[in-house]
Amino acid sequence: MDEQKHQKLVERGFEPVDQDYSQIPFHRKLWFIVVMLLFCIPVEIAILLTGDIYTEKGGRVYKFPEKNKRMLLILAIVYVALGLFRVFASM
Repeated sequence: MDEQKHQKLVERGFEPVDQDYSQIPFHRKLWFIVVMLLFCIPVEIAILLTGDIYTEKGGRVYKFPEKNKRMLLILAIVYVALGLFRVFASM
């Protein structure tokens, strides 16, 4: 990855991390969060509330920005609320 793309990620709030991506637990990786958003939202909410999320771009590891984490958390909560509303509205 060239330096220009790296700089854009840093400007967007992604914090570079000096750690190998393979050492990061799978439940802290962005791909796992996306899978949990699709299949098990309570797990995703718990992970988002308890720690950092990491992603890999161009061989470098970045910590997911807090504002993006909050957006994922809000999306998950809204998704759960809509599901609960559908269940209780049909009673």
